[in-house]
Amino acid sequence: MYAVRDMDSFQDGETFTTADGAILTVKKIKNVVYVDGGGVRAKVTTSDIGCTNGVIHLVNSVLFQRDFTIWDAVMGNNQLSNMKQLISKNQDLIATLGATRNGPMTVFLISDAALNNLPSDTFEHFTSNYNLIVEALHGSIAQGVILSFTLITGEIDVSTLASITITLHHTETGLYIVGSRIRADVVIEDILCSNGVLHITDKLLHLPTRNIVDEMAVQPGLGVMTGILDAIPSLKQILKDTSKTFTMFVPSDDAFTLLPAHRAQKLQDPFLLQLFEYLLHISLY
Repeated sequence: MYAVRDMDSFQDGETFTTADGAILTVKKIKNVVYVDGGGVRAKVTTSDIGCTNGVIHLVNSVLFQRDFTIWDAVMGNNQLSNMKQLISKNQDLIATLGATRNGPMTVFLISDAALNNLPSDTFEHFTSNYNLIVEALHGSIAQGVILSFTLITGEIDVSTLASITITLHHTETGLYIVGSRIRADVVIEDILCSNGVLHITDKLLHLPTRNIVDEMAVQPGLGVMTGILDAIPSLKQILKDTSKTFTMFVPSDDAFTLLPAHRAQKLQDPFLLQLFEYLLHISLY
């Protein structure tokens, strides 16, 4: 458009004409600014980049691309090259993400950066068991459009194409999802497409990606048990072994605070520490 407009000057619902005569409409939703053009809604991600002859506002979708589907967004996003490669092996998934007549959908996909940080044996396990990936991806596709500003009070449960429920949470720091007890934070939100919306996450829903020791290290409220494992290297090494499977009942920090003081102090005794190691060993199946 032939005018310099900073972001604060735009009003919700305002329309204006571009240099080639096209019409754009501004939408403001909870202090987030979107621009509609040619049936495509784009979110303003960076505003008011000053130039000597005007101003630039960065948006996250290509306006006037009417059939810009979620599959198009995946193929064109350089942070989803691994997902593109995995999805390309399944024509049904491609058809689902490229469909324009089945109603809008919301898709959560793990970024390349997060996927590349997986242990090599975990990544190889996934790629050699492709059905696991397909099931997890179906469990990451929900019907309807869920945007980052969608009103969520507490949490909401949403059904997915795999008939697996995922739970959405909205906090001051953003949106996160829990699927099969795995939490994924949305790191890039609201990639708007003609058939729904795509969010990029830092975890792969439904599929565990850490061994027991690594998972305990990132779970809140397990500081005491993490410290005990640090003091028992042999047990720690066993629980890192992904060639075996275990079931483990882990007391939380709150559980330890309920111990009488004289018992808690005895946990420092080397003999009781060895006894604790033995009890942990026999609790594994």
